[in-house]
Amino acid sequence: MVMFLLSGGERVTLARRPLLVRLQAGGVTGEHRLVASAPEGQPPAIQRPGRMLLPRINQPTTVRLFPAIGLDLFPPQTLLTVVLGPDGNDPDAEYASLAVDVSGLPQRDLVLIEPADSTLRLTALGRRPDPKLSPHAEAARDIARQLLGVPFVPPTQTVDIRVGVDTSPSMRAYADDGTLEAVLEIVAGVASVIDPDGELEAVLCGRSATRLKREPLDRFAGETTSAVVGQPLVTGSRSATLDTDRPKTITYLISDGVPADLFRRPDTPPHLVVIGDADFATAGTLAKVPAATVVPAATVVPAAPTSGTNGLRWDAARLRSVVDSLLTSHQARQEGQV
Repeated sequence: MVMFLLSGGERVTLARRPLLVRLQAGGVTGEHRLVASAPEGQPPAIQRPGRMLLPRINQPTTVRLFPAIGLDLFPPQTLLTVVLGPDGNDPDAEYASLAVDVSGLPQRDLVLIEPADSTLRLTALGRRPDPKLSPHAEAARDIARQLLGVPFVPPTQTVDIRVGVDTSPSMRAYADDGTLEAVLEIVAGVASVIDPDGELEAVLCGRSATRLKREPLDRFAGETTSAVVGQPLVTGSRSATLDTDRPKTITYLISDGVPADLFRRPDTPPHLVVIGDADFATAGTLAKVPAATVVPAATVVPAAPTSGTNGLRWDAARLRSVVDSLLTSHQARQEGQV
């Protein structure tokens, strides 16, 4: 048996014969629903628990995966392996395999099958898998997927994300207790859906800007927080050190208040992410800020996260509110408002 491992966009050619699509995972997969569709009518398919047999493929056919009946979305941490190949135990047969993470999705396009003479060309749909994310980033990614209804936005809607971090002394407590790193992880989770690069750039904003090298999504928060802790304690953070005039770019600035120079900028201010009291937004302080997100932070945050579940600092409702707010700048860009 020969097994071809596919990532998003990769292709392989198999012999043209009845094709079995089956799911593999650590848990029960029989409740997930495999569906085949084609441009001209429904292709013949024989359904079995956790698998689907396509006896004849005479036109381009897309295989999709849906959650169990009664569920609108796949549960968190739903990781599956999909194997495509002949039905039987032929030791010389060739198979294709792809790993998919469908957490938080309403459906997932798996593979496009195209017949050509005596072969079938299989194309794995989607993009290459993201690196393993932290609990905060993974939860934020799943919520962003739910809100947008896609595992990642199409190429016409992608953006670059840059993250500025206020390095004034008042921010040090959030860097020391893990709050800042958790917020950066949330941004990384959102970026995994709307920014295709798989890396993020941070800019430390003090009296001058310190631009950090780009980091993969799974290392971004930790590396950026370490850099913040290593900065000297100097007052006078300026938002103007963080430019916002790059095309197709969303710029976030993480702070614990409204920078004094925010409204004196000649350009559009960045999307302000404020770590602070949950009532900060209702106090009117952010009324004039074009785009702002408040991330609640307790007066004293324990060294080990205790709120929420699975080590998360915020419960599902609060985290959803934060992610929804972070996505407003992306939505405004798609609507041509920025």
